[in-house]
Amino acid sequence: QNFKRNKLRFSALILRYTKELKNNLSKYSRLYNQIPARKDLSRDKTKILDDIQNLKNIVYNLSSETNKQFGCNVNDTINPVITKFNYNYGKPLQINFNNYNGNITALILSNELSEVVATILLNSVEEFNLLNKEDSILDVTCSKNNTSVIILIEDNGRGVPENLRNKIFEESFSTKSKGHGFGLSFSKKCIEKFGGKIYCEQSELGGAKFVIELKRI
Repeated sequence: QNFKRNKLRFSALILRYTKELKNNLSKYSRLYNQIPARKDLSRDKTKILDDIQNLKNIVYNLSSETNKQFGCNVNDTINPVITKFNYNYGKPLQINFNNYNGNITALILSNELSEVVATILLNSVEEFNLLNKEDSILDVTCSKNNTSVIILIEDNGRGVPENLRNKIFEESFSTKSKGHGFGLSFSKKCIEKFGGKIYCEQSELGGAKFVIELKRI
């Protein structure tokens, strides 16, 4: 277990430092193009260019190998979870999946992302059962920016009081009388293990909104 955890941390570090290297190499390439075209410098310029290209190849190979091991297609991972919930619970519950049109790859293991999403969906379903809601709404949205993949899971339940939004991620804390309090604390550990974030806000639907931010690869 420790070996696996250390391996994941090492992979996250590789991705972080390879990104920094890419940025620096791009800067050096621009500086190279500003070197005056002089015959006495032509040999040195060729060597510098070769070194820059070799470094770029190393960075590319490191990134590619890490992505192969830990890259997770977010849409392909979440879709089966939502299908299973819709099948098991059916009407009046219907989960809407607003997925990004195309591939989104994030730094996380697929099975762990599935567990995190399932935990949050189950919390909403249990909330709906308590309220006997006939107009249950559950929306899941995936999007991305230059550096991150963002997953939003929100419902129209009662929401989470502001003073409890951090506490719900603590181990053994539960808002349910029969809850054990391990689901969300485990989810937080899974997400943070890969350098991501998970937090709770108020949804415009009236209930809770869980935000998951993962490193995009």
